[in-house]
Amino acid sequence: MPMSFEPFEPCASDGNPELICKVLSEGMVDDPRLATALNEFLREQDESVRFLVVDVQARSRDCFPRETIKALQSTLLTEQPPLDARVGISRLLFVGGTESLDEWEVETESSRSIKKDLEFYIRTLQSANIAAYGYLPAEELLEVLPERRTFSRSLLLSLARLSTERKERQPLPALCEILRADVRSVLETLRARKGFGKVGNDDLTQATRYDLLLDEVSLLFQLGKRNDGLPGGPTELLEERRNLPEVQQTLVGAPELPDTSYMLKQRLDRALADWAVGYSLDPGEAASPNTRAELIARLHFRTKRFELLRDVGRVIGSGTVPFVRGCLADEGDPLRKKLPPRKGLFVIDDEIYAGLTTETVIVENLRRALKLIGLEDETVVARTSIILDDARSTVGISNGEGGLAHPTGMKNMRGEDIPGGCPGPDEFVAVLVDPDSMTDYIGPIRIQRLEQFLQRRTRPGYQGLDSSRDGDRWKPPILVYSKTESSGNVQQALNLGAAAYVAKEREFHLLFDIRRSLATHIASHRLDTGTASQFRALRRLKPHVAAKLLYDSGSNYIRGGTTLPDDTFIGDAREEKWIRSLPKADLHCHIGTCIPLATVKLLALNTLGYAFPKQDLGLSRTLIETVARAVVIAESMVAHDKKLHPLVALAAASSALTGGGGAGVVSFGIGDAIVSRLRNRQERLGEHDVVALIVAMTEVERPVDGTPPPLSREDHLQYFSLLEAFVGKDEKSAAKKPDDPSHFRVHRALSHVLKCTHVHLRRIGSRWDGEFSKSEVAKFSETRPRDGYWRRISERLSARMDRGAAIASQAREEAIAWMAGEHGLDVHRRTIHFLGGGAGFSEALKDSNPEPLSAPLVLDSLVRVDTKVRAAHRTFASGLQRYLWGADLLGSAHLQYPDNILLAAYALTADNVADNVIYSEVRCETTGYTKAGMGALEATDLLRHGFDIASLFLASDPSPSRPLVRTNLLLAAKRHKSERPVREAIALMQGYLERRPGRAEDQFTRLEFNERFPRWWRPCNVVGFDVSGNEAVEPEWLKKALEPLSFRSSPITIHAGEAADALSIWKAVYDFNATRIGHGLRLAEDVALLGYCVRQGICMEMCPNSNHYTNEFAFGSMQSNVRDRYPLRLYMQRGLEVALSTDNRYMHPPELRTLSSEYMAAARLVGGLTRWEVLQIVKAGFKNAFLDKSEVQDLVDSVEGWIYQIVARGWV
Repeated sequence: MPMSFEPFEPCASDGNPELICKVLSEGMVDDPRLATALNEFLREQDESVRFLVVDVQARSRDCFPRETIKALQSTLLTEQPPLDARVGISRLLFVGGTESLDEWEVETESSRSIKKDLEFYIRTLQSANIAAYGYLPAEELLEVLPERRTFSRSLLLSLARLSTERKERQPLPALCEILRADVRSVLETLRARKGFGKVGNDDLTQATRYDLLLDEVSLLFQLGKRNDGLPGGPTELLEERRNLPEVQQTLVGAPELPDTSYMLKQRLDRALADWAVGYSLDPGEAASPNTRAELIARLHFRTKRFELLRDVGRVIGSGTVPFVRGCLADEGDPLRKKLPPRKGLFVIDDEIYAGLTTETVIVENLRRALKLIGLEDETVVARTSIILDDARSTVGISNGEGGLAHPTGMKNMRGEDIPGGCPGPDEFVAVLVDPDSMTDYIGPIRIQRLEQFLQRRTRPGYQGLDSSRDGDRWKPPILVYSKTESSGNVQQALNLGAAAYVAKEREFHLLFDIRRSLATHIASHRLDTGTASQFRALRRLKPHVAAKLLYDSGSNYIRGGTTLPDDTFIGDAREEKWIRSLPKADLHCHIGTCIPLATVKLLALNTLGYAFPKQDLGLSRTLIETVARAVVIAESMVAHDKKLHPLVALAAASSALTGGGGAGVVSFGIGDAIVSRLRNRQERLGEHDVVALIVAMTEVERPVDGTPPPLSREDHLQYFSLLEAFVGKDEKSAAKKPDDPSHFRVHRALSHVLKCTHVHLRRIGSRWDGEFSKSEVAKFSETRPRDGYWRRISERLSARMDRGAAIASQAREEAIAWMAGEHGLDVHRRTIHFLGGGAGFSEALKDSNPEPLSAPLVLDSLVRVDTKVRAAHRTFASGLQRYLWGADLLGSAHLQYPDNILLAAYALTADNVADNVIYSEVRCETTGYTKAGMGALEATDLLRHGFDIASLFLASDPSPSRPLVRTNLLLAAKRHKSERPVREAIALMQGYLERRPGRAEDQFTRLEFNERFPRWWRPCNVVGFDVSGNEAVEPEWLKKALEPLSFRSSPITIHAGEAADALSIWKAVYDFNATRIGHGLRLAEDVALLGYCVRQGICMEMCPNSNHYTNEFAFGSMQSNVRDRYPLRLYMQRGLEVALSTDNRYMHPPELRTLSSEYMAAARLVGGLTRWEVLQIVKAGFKNAFLDKSEVQDLVDSVEGWIYQIVARGWV
């Protein structure tokens, strides 16, 4: 295998790395398909990669990783670290108990994470590409090895990236030497800093002094982030854990500066320094301070030292030195070529300008710091007065060439005058400015004037700017470097355009901010999403937090996992967790194919229970036998040829049983063809009953690792029983607090909806038009709501499911016995003929014999698209037709009865709640729910009530902290069907448009909402119309039929540009007045139409997973042909509104059935997304909902606060 794992010998005594290595190795081997795929992925590697494992799991507080720290310090400081003995490509792998270094465990008195002691070392080694960090839950170490696959799947991708980055495949000794030189240069600069002093006693060697200093830096690195829960203060912990010798500190006084506003602070520092001379920093020393002044001096120097060492830790841990030097030297990166030719800073500061001749402490420290990162030689210094203060408020605006107001008088960092003037600040890497002058006070407004100048000088088309460089012009970041640390000044400077605000005594923090600003600017040059809108709150983020959203590399970049050459998907658990935490909107999901398959199986059993109220098959016995025999024959076919699609086998079996031809095997609408062939039109059973019978004889696939388990039968039955507890809650609450509108909470709302639903169910029962199921449905109107109404629904549902299961099981057993007879053998041979002869399938079927005891068909494999089967059998239909095969066994066939509709709404809503999909628009063709006897209007209203009940019920239990979600309906019609059902759907939509309530009539808007009932929530309603189906079929009557909806200003969305060209999108926009387009994949073929859609705000509802299957877009593809490239990024760059949706969730593999997985798939299709781009797509989902403008604003405002909390805390 290209990857191997073994303990890192110097750290083997800390933790249990041997067991972790065993888990990693055997966990991969136990999944042969994954191991094979990984080998294929790394097949081009000419040498294996060895990962040296270090255990950083949580341990008791007494178990301090001394050996690990000693080994890592040796790696960073000594000439021959233990890693140098390793040959080939070797990397360190730290395995911890949290998902990332940014997440912290809850600290307790007895345990803490060793990772926190080592974080400085881990981050430093990561920045040098020497190490990776991985997550392994502690409980997985205790499980049986074959079950340990979760970690392997989540970590494989990051390991593969680490080992396959060509430019970083240097030998480990070379990487260590580079890192060692950088670390020592930082520590040398620190020790030479004026005012820092000495560390350790004089008799300690140079290496030991570095060890002590690095040890102190590592502790303060993590204490600077979080100190809550740790016993004792930082000093006590430092001395206890490190056992440092006495530390002496001496400050060297600085020369007097001219009389400025900073003089008071400088004199205070000098006085405090005089008091502190000779005092130890060890609080346990016998000679304790005798005066308050001495104590103040002691605390003052400790504070300064802590700040300084934390800054040094940031510089080393983030790899600041190699990053900045790499930016200046890397000529091969086209993005870094945007850096200006002058590799230095443009400093605008009176104090530094004057200090160049007097060698002040600030100047000398700054000079050393800039030398460390290679910016000293070309840095120039100017006076603050070059920023003009006249009404024009722009640097050099009086100069027609855009030069400086004072082109002479510049100096370099050595204090030498620069002859002949100097270019403007736009020609430098960054601008360092102190907004305060030594002669006047203007303040942060200078930042705004400087920002305006830089924007003017760097924007395309500026006079004198080489047009060939338009778009490549570097706009240097502005960094404020000041002694004034007023919160008001800091806030104003950042708001007016500064990228960072740094105190002058913290030059190491300046280096870190230079690195962060360069990374941000490089990322912003990479990011080009045009005018796509974004949440306004994100503009208020701190610059370095916002920068993380723009990174298109490292751990903050969303790559979406990876799909290996054999279509094996390896997800990235950390990325998916972040996306799942975001509130999202799903504007394009079809209800029939978005119901969990476990629920579909139960709905099928319930349908059979309705069809046979007394389990008396009667005249339908022949049909049931035929269906069961077809299913059993298909089971046998699949047992012989694993690559044979079960739906194809079922089609062939139905043809053999009924004497039909084999043409239906690969036709479009294969499911409908199977049902039509099996069902005798003289039978009383409908097509929905045949579909239910087929599904009832299948089994549901077990959930794969990493996917949540589906709702069980008990969960579905318990749902109705639990609703009983909410009956009458609205009346009880109103009686307690009749005058308190804020008392209207989720429980009260649920009780109100249950009352309305009960009235509606009674109406359905009294109007039911089905002859054979009328007696069962009539029971919905027998019980009063307070007499156990919902509990009795659950009991009757359970009885019908049992009856349906018994019918399906008995029919299958009889069919298995039949297949062993002569007639069964004959039909088996005819089925093989249809498959082996008619369609050119596997030769293995031609000589096969029946297998009467084969396993049941799996429902997932019947309805799921499988690219491997399509590749094996080239005669299959492809594209959209092939993708929709399984849809015929789902959908309206299972939504013919009232309790089925309520259960479907509950299961779909539960999926949305689990994935934080707080708003969705579900497409449903409710005119097709009338085959058993229900009216279309009754079915639609019942579905609306069902979504409301499910949403309020799931939000009523605060223990799992579930979000309240909102669902609306889009009525739908299929263009390839006959005219009558389409016009029926349009007529139903007209009825809803005519009775559309005004905002003042909405009972929910007249009540105060609290935090459990947000203002954006409303009851489910019909909000728009959808046209889908075969895009190749465009009937002439469709435009005329849709006119009534346009007259009533109905929002319309049309499936277009998925299987047809851009002309279909043009027709949808101009002929049908669509304001949203389903998929729209071919829009890029018509540039003018694309521009029109951008101007009109027309949104594309893209569904990456289904788009991958219908149009064969390759993951990670960057094809030169625009037709072969997934157009998401192009659309965003042009400013087009794009929302991601799920389309047909349960026709996809188990790991691709959530909206979060759609975002992951989108990232894979376009080669990665920044988190900024992800949030733009999230906003587009809410912004383009078919709601009133005020409702959209309420929704966006609520979501914006939620997202800001996620992003602002730094977990990005």
